Amino acid sequence: MTFRLAKLLLLTACVAAISAPAWAHAHLETSLPASGATVSSPPVLSVDMSEALEPSFSTITVTDSTGAPVAIGDSQVGGEGGRQLSATVPKTLKAGLYHVEWHVLSKDGHRNAGKFDFTVAP
Repeated sequence: MTFRLAKLLLLTACVAAISAPAWAHAHLETSLPASGATVSSPPVLSVDMSEALEPSFSTITVTDSTGAPVAIGDSQVGGEGGRQLSATVPKTLKAGLYHVEWHVLSKDGHRNAGKFDFTVAP
């Protein structure tokens, strides 16, 4: 009986390990600029996610330190495996603190969102 129980537990663990990626959400792996970084005005903002994204339901928005929206280009999905969400910054940003928010829908149907800050140096 103990051998059967051990086999059943091992089989259950294997099935869970194989199917776990299907339950995952797209998580932030890296961002450009990096969270908390002080940079010169970036020409592009991007977030690299752990899974492929649905372009129609994935966006980046930026606000300045007062909460006012910053005009950026349309959000685009690209990069290796469609895991990068990016937007161009059409004009030079003034020195100060900026807040980036991202909202994504992964190809497997899971939503995720996050935010980070960066500073543009004078």
